[in-house]
Amino acid sequence: YATLYETLVTTVRMIAPFVPFFAEEMYQNLVRHAGLAGAKQSVHLDDYPTVDASAIDEPLARTMAAVRDVVSLGLSVRTANKLKVRQPLEAADVVLNDGSLREVLADHEALIREELNVHEVRFMFPGHEKGAVSFRFKPNFKTLGPRLGKQVQEIKKQLEVADGGALFAQLSSMGKISVLVGGQPTELVPSELEVVVEAAEGFAAETGRVGVVVLHTVLTDALVDEGLLRELLSRVQAGRKELKLAFTDRVRVTVSGSERVLRVARAGRAQVLRECLAVEVTVADTPSEGTLQLGEESVTVTLAPVGA
Repeated sequence: YATLYETLVTTVRMIAPFVPFFAEEMYQNLVRHAGLAGAKQSVHLDDYPTVDASAIDEPLARTMAAVRDVVSLGLSVRTANKLKVRQPLEAADVVLNDGSLREVLADHEALIREELNVHEVRFMFPGHEKGAVSFRFKPNFKTLGPRLGKQVQEIKKQLEVADGGALFAQLSSMGKISVLVGGQPTELVPSELEVVVEAAEGFAAETGRVGVVVLHTVLTDALVDEGLLRELLSRVQAGRKELKLAFTDRVRVTVSGSERVLRVARAGRAQVLRECLAVEVTVADTPSEGTLQLGEESVTVTLAPVGA
């Protein structure tokens, strides 16, 4: 909250010359109404923000950029393979192009695990992903054509028969690969190549700037139940919004639906109480037809504000 507050107030000061009335209203709400000591009467009487270079942490910025790259790539894998983010998965294997990032990212493993909604994140060296994915390399004709002309076709043939895994390991460790063109070794950099990653059954993967993210996609009964509970929690939170409840308002929750939904709701009662600010969770004694579909299951969720 403190970081968000400072960001908003600094932004208000920055935009004041360009959107004076909008900035003034935000300033009054954020600063004046907060009763801060020494606050100016108007944003237009306050000082314009100045850069504090000492507050910039470049190593942290690079680290978090890498974290974002991994998370973004993992979410792309989910989207491409129609894997809902609310459905937990067993593991994500991250094969990094830059081995020096391995220990740095390991410090943020919990954050990556939460963002990708997996039970385990493993940082691997190129070659350890064998059995889960394979690689095929193609020349990028747009960038290689102007440099090598007709020889690009020769490169294409060599890449088609090459060991994709070995090439990927070479590209990861050296930042380039070497092929023979007219009997002479020729180096190719990432911008001159297209890397296609193919996942084996039970896995889904994509490659990007940071490396490769491989998701384990086999769903056990326990994982399906966990995903169903998350869907149920989402339904309760949506119900709170529909009732226009305040963040601190308490509710009573009643759940009915299919047999599996009832079993999951009973097992997750404590989590519903905690996360949805519920004082009571009532689960139907017998299965019934629900009004909402959660995958293959049906559920009805009823909310009653406490005191209503």
